[in-house]
Amino acid sequence: MNNSPEGWGRRVLSALALVVAISFGAHWAYELLRPLVPYAVSAAVVLLVVLAVLRRRRW
Repeated sequence: MNNSPEGWGRRVLSALALVVAISFGAHWAYELLRPLVPYAVSAAVVLLVVLAVLRRRRW
């Protein structure tokens, strides 16, 4: 009743390789995007202030 032609060992090794590849990709993306975090936080604060000001002007 084995639906997969590969054994458990190969499936575990394949899953482990996938986890390692995803972790390396996430680490690379984090290192690439880390310098943008202060700008994103600043932009979010400015957007919230602008939305608050515009909402008060409508009333």
